[in-house]
Amino acid sequence: MNKLFSFINKDDNNKLSKMKEEDLNELFNLLQKYKLEYRDTLNLDSNISFGTEIEFEFANKSEVLERMVLNYADSGWYVKPDKSLYFGLEITSPILTDNQNTWIQLKDMCTLASNNGVASIHSGAHVHVDNRVLKYKKENVIKLLKIFSAYENVIFRFGNGEYINCRQKINQYAEPIAQEIYFTPAFESSNLTQEQIDGIIYQLKRDRFKSLNINNTVFEKEKLNAPKNTVEFRSPNGTLNPIIWQNNINFITKLAKYATNNNYDEDTIRKRMLINSEIMSNIYDYNIMDIDGALELVDLIFDNNLDKLYFLRQYTKDLRQSRSKNLYLKSKSFTK
Repeated sequence: MNKLFSFINKDDNNKLSKMKEEDLNELFNLLQKYKLEYRDTLNLDSNISFGTEIEFEFANKSEVLERMVLNYADSGWYVKPDKSLYFGLEITSPILTDNQNTWIQLKDMCTLASNNGVASIHSGAHVHVDNRVLKYKKENVIKLLKIFSAYENVIFRFGNGEYINCRQKINQYAEPIAQEIYFTPAFESSNLTQEQIDGIIYQLKRDRFKSLNINNTVFEKEKLNAPKNTVEFRSPNGTLNPIIWQNNINFITKLAKYATNNNYDEDTIRKRMLINSEIMSNIYDYNIMDIDGALELVDLIFDNNLDKLYFLRQYTKDLRQSRSKNLYLKSKSFTK
């Protein structure tokens, strides 16, 4: 049996942020020796659907198109050029749910891309979550914006995937939102007027190149079934590793679900935003580890230790940190 799961039961739900220091030290020591595996299921609710955009550069376009036609014609997966990349392509998924076929297809697409290109310093790994997860409620979108902002530094480092730092043009294509939310009524009160809620959403809808993009979300009854009524998470670095893709999806979908939770912890989230207010103006501080914030976040949104440990393994990587604006540093592998 794996030593990590002998130390902590993967099916339990320990409050990691409340563990004794010596126990946490042992946990992280064992975690550094553990490599993440591709999972058969994420145990997502059946009503949770999502989509992916796999970006890669220096692509062999003709080979990718040929393989897509041969193996995935009429499947809903398609490939298109991406002008923000050098000889770039983007493989876009159909609407996906947590089932065996989804994970087989996602792995196939990562293999196809990695055989015919690279995820580079310019690539992103965008995940769309259906607005149905947020119950089509503006109030839940506000809650999602708040928890994302409060832990944005943690979320960015996790989303860096196998890299120590964020990609080169992240400010251009996935600008942080924490500072913007910090200076809105959403931060000051949990009892917003409808006018305040509409104003916050209107303001953030003006630019889709945000780390959390709500530009596509609609709430009018007659438009709820629009093809792309989603919240888009744009901060993750590009990756062609299916394990990291799956881990990103697991975190992002469960974060969105938490925004609808009756036990949504407004006080803890507001306190964390206050703590992080000093680093909101410098995205390069987001590459530095914040273990207290990471432990607090996983305790809020996950209901089992396995999910928490998967998040923390990708978050800590090989324990290196860098505030460099120019280097794009790859961590030692943490996946099988």
